[in-house]
Amino acid sequence: MDSSKVVLCLVLISLLTTNVQCSKRTALSLTGFGFEELAAKLEHLQDKLLETEQKLSKAINQQDRTIERQLAALQVQSHKTLSLQTAWAQKTKLWNDIQALSSKEDIERFKLSSGLELASISSRSCKAAGQEQSGKFLIQPTEHDEPFLGYCVQQTNFGGGWLVIKHRDNRWLDFDRNWSEYRNGFGSVEEDVWLGLENIHRTTRARKHELLVELKDATGNSVYARYSSFDIGSEAEQYTLKKLGHYTGTADDLMSSLVSKKFTTKDRNNGIKRDGSCEGGWWMDPCTSTNINGPRKSRLELLIAKIRGKSVFSLQRLVFTRMMIREV
Repeated sequence: MDSSKVVLCLVLISLLTTNVQCSKRTALSLTGFGFEELAAKLEHLQDKLLETEQKLSKAINQQDRTIERQLAALQVQSHKTLSLQTAWAQKTKLWNDIQALSSKEDIERFKLSSGLELASISSRSCKAAGQEQSGKFLIQPTEHDEPFLGYCVQQTNFGGGWLVIKHRDNRWLDFDRNWSEYRNGFGSVEEDVWLGLENIHRTTRARKHELLVELKDATGNSVYARYSSFDIGSEAEQYTLKKLGHYTGTADDLMSSLVSKKFTTKDRNNGIKRDGSCEGGWWMDPCTSTNINGPRKSRLELLIAKIRGKSVFSLQRLVFTRMMIREV
């Protein structure tokens, strides 16, 4: 064997020996401290992962419960909204149904067809009704009274909550009526009307009311008289004007002198005197100058008065009168 081959063999033997030693050192390092350190790190990562998983699971559970509560609240709110919509629809229908009523017969038919107790949908007064829209309402002054149909005025220069007890303008409704008609009422609730002395008595008896009288003559002049209280007696008392209270207004004080006077019609004279030409019904005597339920002047007289353009207010040429009461 030549010297070069000997050298090559020695180099190979040296390399093999070095490789075996390296392999042994690597094995020793994997089975020693390095392996334990790696295992510890892996275990720490596993703990962190488990902790993160638990936190995430807890957060998801909390979020689920929050969503469930929100869904439950939304469901409750949806039911409330649906109930309100249903109630509003029913209220709107009742409002429309009531606006179609015009007589006691209509009220009885409405009561039968709806199956409702009128007391459940009536108000003690126009003010208590709490509505912004003017229109017909069922009024029941007390739980012992039978509800009646009245017209409530909710928008005026004097505020809302007024119950119309008398309305008369150019429709020329005849106010020359007998006692029973003035007691029970006549006309159309939303047009020319006398509400009825009995309804007025029951309403003013139940609680304190004020009175507003509005007048307009043929020349377009408008005035009003307002009284801080208004109360009339029962039929047994001949519907006596018991109380008026303090007067304010732009019209003459037409009614204060009538306190303690009884109501009079053409077939029941409770006044001091009687004139066969008197018409209408009023306190004391229909012929009194303050009787705004008296006879209307002819259209020709009204036209002449308007053409002349009189600026002085004329009680004898009224074209519009309205009396309203409001709970105080």
